[in-house]
Order: sequence, then C-alpha cells, then structure tokens
Amino acid sequence: MGKNITCRDINLTRLYWFLLIGLLVVILINSLKRDFNHDEIGHVHIAWKILQGERACVDFFHHSHSFPYYLLAPLIAVLGENSITLIALRIMIFLVLLLMLLVTYHLSLKVFSRGTAFISVLLLSSAQIFVNRAIEIRPDVPQTLFGLLSLLFLFIYFEKRSLKWLLLSSVSLAIAFLFLQKAIFLIALIGCLLLLNVYKKHLSYRDFLSYIFAFLLTLAPYCVYLVCSGSLSSYFTFNWVLNTKFVRRFTPFDAIGFALQTSTLLCVFYVWGLLKFCKRPNQARIGWLSLGLLASTFMVAGPYKQYFMPALPLVAIIAANAVWQLFATRVKWLVVVLMLSTLPPAFFLIDRLKENNAAQIEKINYVLSITGPQDFVYDGNANFNVFRKDVDFFWFSLRPRVGGLAAYKTIAQYEYNIYKSIEKNRPKLISNYQIEDMQHEAIAGYYVQSDKFENLFIRKNDL
Repeated sequence: MGKNITCRDINLTRLYWFLLIGLLVVILINSLKRDFNHDEIGHVHIAWKILQGERACVDFFHHSHSFPYYLLAPLIAVLGENSITLIALRIMIFLVLLLMLLVTYHLSLKVFSRGTAFISVLLLSSAQIFVNRAIEIRPDVPQTLFGLLSLLFLFIYFEKRSLKWLLLSSVSLAIAFLFLQKAIFLIALIGCLLLLNVYKKHLSYRDFLSYIFAFLLTLAPYCVYLVCSGSLSSYFTFNWVLNTKFVRRFTPFDAIGFALQTSTLLCVFYVWGLLKFCKRPNQARIGWLSLGLLASTFMVAGPYKQYFMPALPLVAIIAANAVWQLFATRVKWLVVVLMLSTLPPAFFLIDRLKENNAAQIEKINYVLSITGPQDFVYDGNANFNVFRKDVDFFWFSLRPRVGGLAAYKTIAQYEYNIYKSIEKNRPKLISNYQIEDMQHEAIAGYYVQSDKFENLFIRKNDL
C-alpha cells in the first residue's frame, strides 16, 4: 500500500480489502433494497417519455439536461416497462459508482501515493453523504464520474505535457456538462486553473484554445439537436431561467452537519490535509479544486446532498493523504484510524438495510397491472407513475409557492387546472396529491378509492 508497508505487511493489506469489500457489499444491498427517491422515479419516467417520442421542455416539464435520458431510453426499451427495470438501473448505477472509486484511486495515485490512493477509496466508500446519493438513478452520478475523469486526464497532462491528455480532459468535462448543468462549477474552476497556467507560461495559448475547441465540439451535436428539434428557446427557459426562480432556498449547512456527524474523521483529516500536506503543485491544485467545489454549494438556492458529490472524491483524497502522512510508519495507529473511519459509517449503512422498497414496487406494479400503455395516469409527485402517460405538461413539482409550476408562473402565463385535465383525459388512475377537492364534479362521479392504496382512485367504469 505504499512507502514502508505496502507489500510487506500482509495483514494490513488484508484488513484494507476486508473493509472495502464489506463496505461495497453493504452499499450494493442498500442499492437493491432502499426506497426509490422521488427524483429517481422522475428520471426514469422522463426517459420513458422520450422513448415515446416526447420532447423535454416542449411536451413535458423538465428543468435539467435531457442528454442522460436519451441514454436511459434504449435501456428501458430493452429491459421493459416493469419494476425490474428500476432494480436493473440501480445495479448499473452501482457499476458507475465502482468506476468512480477506480478513477479516484488513479487520481490519488497520480497526485499523492499508492498508500493514499488505497485509503482514499476506503474513505470515499464510507462517506454517507456521497454513497447515499451515488447509488441512486440520477444524472449526478455519471456527471461526477466524467468530472473526475476530466481531472485525472488534466493532471496526467500536467505531468506529461502531451496534448492528447488535455483533449481527453476537455471532452470528459463536456460530457459531464451534458449529463447535468451543475458541472458549470467544475468548468469554471478548471477554466481558472488553465488561465492561471497560461499566465504563468506553463500552458501555451495553442493548448488552451485546443481545450476550448474540443469542449465546444463535444457539445455541438447536442446544440444541433436543440436547434433542429425546436427546443432551443425552451431549453434556456427551463434549464437556466426557471432554475433561478425557485422560491425554496436553504444553506448547505444541513448537509455539512450531516457529513460531520456521519463522517467525522473524514472531515477532520480533510482539513488537516489541506493545511499541512498539499505542498506540491498538483497537490495544491487538488486542494484548491476541492475548496472551490465545496464553496459552489453556497452559490445555489437549494444545495441538496447530491450537490456535494463532485467535491467528495477530492475531499477523500486529501483526507487519505493526511492519514497516510501521519500514520504510514505507525501501523497499529493506521489500523485504528482505518477502523474508526470506516466502521461507524458502515453501521449507519447497515442500519438503513431495515428500509425496504417492496411496498413501493408493489404500488408501481399495481399501477402497471390495471393500466395499459395508452392510458393516462395522474401521479403529481413522481411517486408511482413510471411508464404511463401524464395528464398535463406539468406532471410533477406542483407544490404551491415552491414547486416548478409556481416558479414558471413567475416568468410566463400558464393555466394549470387539474380538474379540467382529469375531465379531458379521463385518466384510468389518479392520486389525491395536490387535489384540494376530491368531491369535485370531474372526480366524484367518476372515481372510487382503490381497495389496495388509500391515496389512489380508479375510474369507476374500469372496475
């Protein structure tokens, strides 16, 4: 694992692999058993809608890049319209998580040492603020992977000065942006880093312009699609303008507090590593980038835990280097630190194994069993409608004052009337989410409560 004890201390190596494999097994079981987040159901539903020929931001409400859903759509076509698809997608996301751990290892190895690289993977695997989101079906996961790849290729370039590595970094960064516009923060930080190197004459103008050209060339096909599909205007409206209009605002301190509570030693060693052990140029760059990504969470209105994902691998690398520098020659203390850093977070993950998605899957299967591909369903909260049509352009994010519908009404006129939508489309199944009057004439005479789920109502003539 590094300087003095890598190959000689077999017991330490065995301990490392025991802890890592144990963590990964617990993470995988969590991935298979845990409830599907509201966002996950929404992401899969969007991909299904695109598979049906609908256009994001034109035919249905959506406020992030549609690129990842064009990748998901063929998978849904192959896997089928069933709840097993959700489990299969969770497994695929778990494989992406494994790739992130692998890239973290190589980035740490490139900038620090082999001992640091091993420990960084262990610390990242035990960080709940990272893992809890990294096992979910969300574009943040591949966005983080390609952001990490961009940094790895960039640091290889700084070492070898070969243009191909710089171009690979640029292409990876552009792909990260295609997955999610949150990558704009990493783009800005890398841009500042490159400009600083140009100023110091460590990077030529040719290489800098090549980086920009490769980045734009990678984005070009998506831009052409937006123009040709007539989605360009709606893309800017929903992906950029609308996202500044959401009313709900909170600070990152809740997420930071969660990290301090569940990964205390990771946070402590990160600060120690920043202050004491980021000496060389690439090490200082990693430290600066980690701080920049953490600071970016203060620049958004709603910094949910997934906003911390791009920073966490860098945080784990710096913390791991501090552990290695302090305890590499003191094996007993290193063992204690590794145990204390990983076992408590592992117990949190094990405790979450009590959660079960069986009831949620039962509900999704129930909806699929009583509806057909051409039937409409009103969900309203991306809770159970994965593979059926919606009754309105705004199919979720309907909460008064804080949802996407409320935000959109601040920039454009839009009449949302759920009763008219139900009367027009006569969905086979509706929920009572954000419906104030279940006795309304469009509902009361046509729907009856399901005998299986109290918040679901079935069209009477389909009983």
